[in-house]
Amino acid sequence: MIWSFEVRGDLRCSGDHIGTRIIEQFVLEFDDEEIYVGPTSESMSFWTRFGWPMCECDSCRGRDFIVRRP
Repeated sequence: MIWSFEVRGDLRCSGDHIGTRIIEQFVLEFDDEEIYVGPTSESMSFWTRFGWPMCECDSCRGRDFIVRRP
């Protein structure tokens, strides 16, 4: 589970896609693992760009986790 992830404010929207590249590397490192993300209201637009679905399993129900399954 990604517990906390933040790109420094002055580096956001720099055109370097720092956050996206970090997540892409994370996915490559753990490509055979499920990745769960608990986005905040501020970060939801970032996470929805990946196209990962909301988790609907019994354990996560009601907690608004996004999941990336292998």
